[in-house]
This record gives sequence, C-alpha cells and structure tokens, in this order.
Amino acid sequence: MSHSILQKTSSLQAEAIVNEWPITNLGDRLVAYWPQLNEKDNIWRVPVLLVYPKSRPLGIVGEFQVDASTGQIVSHTPAEEIHTKARKLYETSGSGARAPSKQFYF
Repeated sequence: MSHSILQKTSSLQAEAIVNEWPITNLGDRLVAYWPQLNEKDNIWRVPVLLVYPKSRPLGIVGEFQVDASTGQIVSHTPAEEIHTKARKLYETSGSGARAPSKQFYF
C-alpha cells in the first residue's frame, strides 16, 4: 500500500517563506509569485520576480523550491545568478527605476 505525503504548507505560507529569504539576503525588490505545487514531489515551486514601485514586475529572476510537508526551502537559484538576471532585466527594462547596487539592496 502506498502512502501519499500530506501537504502541510499552503501556497500562501510557501510564498511568505520565500519572500523572507530575498529581503534578508539580497534586497527588497524581489517578491515571490504564484507558487505551484508539484504533487509528485510535494514541493512548492515559487518563482521570484524583480519589481519596482509604480511599475509592473520586470520579470522572473529565480526560483525557490519549498518542501510542502515541512515548509523548508530545499533549493533556490543561487544569489549571484539572481543578481545577474536582475541587473540584466533592469538594464533592458527602460523603467527609469534606480539601478541595483553592488550589494543588491536598492
């Protein structure tokens, strides 16, 4: 008899978990967006967007995976890759937003 893993972490909880990581580690212009549950692996896949006030999101710069049973981040796009993608999106956006700093806190 096979037992399925029960999801204990909701999509809103997964989003909140992911939102805390960039603020603590990269800056305040990144936001989690619409978690999708991979039911087979019981993992929330959560894209991260680069955003600016009074502007639409510039695009996806990374992804986090959150264990739906424990609420723990099990993997994510490396910080340097997120920074590089964010910088490229900013440079090509023409949004007029302030440029990301070297430390990525903008």
